[in-house]
Amino acid sequence: VAEFGDHYHVVSMSTPDFDRNGLRRRWGYNFTEVPQMIAAGLDAHLGPERQVDVLIGHDWGALWAFYLVQRAPPSRFTRLIAVDIGSSSHDEALALNDIPGIDQSTTFSVPYQLLCASLFWVGTTLSPEAAATLLELAWHLVPYVGPMDPDFDWHVHAPRPRAQVQWWMGYPYFHLWRLKAAGRPLPFAAFPKGTPTLFIHGAKKRAQFHSDAFLARLEATRGSRAVRYERSAHWVMHEEPARFNADVRAFVAEGEYML
Repeated sequence: VAEFGDHYHVVSMSTPDFDRNGLRRRWGYNFTEVPQMIAAGLDAHLGPERQVDVLIGHDWGALWAFYLVQRAPPSRFTRLIAVDIGSSSHDEALALNDIPGIDQSTTFSVPYQLLCASLFWVGTTLSPEAAATLLELAWHLVPYVGPMDPDFDWHVHAPRPRAQVQWWMGYPYFHLWRLKAAGRPLPFAAFPKGTPTLFIHGAKKRAQFHSDAFLARLEATRGSRAVRYERSAHWVMHEEPARFNADVRAFVAEGEYML
């Protein structure tokens, strides 16, 4: 936002209520409601007819962005930048159109996701105080069960201060595993074949949420490509800001040239 705010109209949005001190609704929001809320926010700021030149999503935001591009009219989003989250390792030749974004395909993603989902369940059904206490205890386990490399220091390297991380921020994981427990798949998200896409991801993560098939299809799609940051992990825009901003600027310029 700081890099591009002087020259572009930037609308910055979080996963619903991640920018607040608590949830406005007890159980948070499911995988259908979140994209609807973000779309409504864009309509409120820009109007329902205005074209969005570049849609950028990081982490859960990347999944929400895939959903938004799929459900919007073809002219709504000109270009897409997905950061860190692509498609699952199950998206091979027979399922190239599937982009669930978040799945349970790696050893280190399952315990981390279940931990976040469980903390949310405890805080919602039993006691917020108990969930907060468990979060303090669980924080010491994250380096061993989390998706980052073991040398990642969550107290130093993560851009969000530890004090701002709350148990109720696990509601997307809760809704993810609620669907899985019921035997229901995540809402379908199609490959953004009609929208030029830049996928940026860091190499220093032991849990990667994309497949080689997804990367290959991106490279074979006109106007799309993938970029791998060897020195970064999850927060590539925080760890290598100059390179990230340069890549975004170049991708934006390509769209302006095409227009």
